Amino acid sequence: MSGPYKEILDVQISEVPAFDRPPVNISIRAESLDGTDVHVEFGFLTSKPFHEDTGFVELNKPDTGDDLVSIELVTNTGLMLIEEGTVRGTQIRLETKYKKAMPGVFRTEIVKAKRMFNLINPNSLEERVVTSL
Repeated sequence: MSGPYKEILDVQISEVPAFDRPPVNISIRAESLDGTDVHVEFGFLTSKPFHEDTGFVELNKPDTGDDLVSIELVTNTGLMLIEEGTVRGTQIRLETKYKKAMPGVFRTEIVKAKRMFNLINPNSLEERVVTSL
């Protein structure tokens, strides 16, 4: 998307599955100010706390480490994205790790992206995205 746009980020906790922790559903709608260009992304966020009991023997595991998080998204432009990162305090930092275009779709716009969510207060979540070619 080139030029100014508005974006709506919708975050919802999904229903609790029978196994594992519930993912957080995410949808993003970005629209140019004149309404001619619309990008929609749907996906979910999952996390793995560092001290989580995996049920496997872990040898030589350090005492401290990062809580991990990932977002998997599918877009209306034919892209599938996986972003991985860490959670520290009230901040989530993510970086695009995998990008795959659907067959027959040629996409060259974004090669790398970094996304950061920062909880400002219980009612305000700030999102910052930096992209590069």
